[in-house]
Amino acid sequence: MKSKAIAILIVILILSIAGCGKKQVSVTTTQPVASKTQITEAPKTEKKTEPKKEPQVDTGPKLEISQEGVSLQWSENNQLRVSATVKDVEWGEITRLCGVSSFSGKLYENGKVTAVLDAPKAVVDTKSRIVTATGGVTLKSVERNTTVKAKWMKWYSKEQKVVGNGGVRIESIMGNGDKDKTVLSGAAFVADTALKSIKVMDSAKGL
Repeated sequence: MKSKAIAILIVILILSIAGCGKKQVSVTTTQPVASKTQITEAPKTEKKTEPKKEPQVDTGPKLEISQEGVSLQWSENNQLRVSATVKDVEWGEITRLCGVSSFSGKLYENGKVTAVLDAPKAVVDTKSRIVTATGGVTLKSVERNTTVKAKWMKWYSKEQKVVGNGGVRIESIMGNGDKDKTVLSGAAFVADTALKSIKVMDSAKGL
């Protein structure tokens, strides 16, 4: 019995020694490191600077004196607005007003003559772009046989508009003779420069 017990103890001792002799293997896992992406800025493109356009200067009325009399030319942005023959000119450099007598002028739209204005007196205001004619005024369209007469008229260059007051008479010939003539009368009128559209009123309110 003692010999069996000794044998069992020897077997247990051998197994325990063998177990302790085994090396422990450590397992480590490594994750792949993400590669850093290089960010490069796009080259900056220089903005092209366009040359600044010089503003067109309104030179105002130009007065030309000849042996026959005085001619007035009002140009704006290199285009004629008014060209006229006049007398007794008074020009204010600060006020930009040009007062004349015996005004006989052509009115322009986009460089083209649209009407002829005749008046004993007129004031050309280049600051407000208005021509005021007084003393019994006649306006005749170049494109059609239409004539307007009034005591006074104002021509607005910017709006290409004419207004008149003090008794208005409008004559429009539709054909070749006076038989086809239309006559209108009233207190005031509003029309475009070419007299394509005319409104006759019994009152000058609002003009």
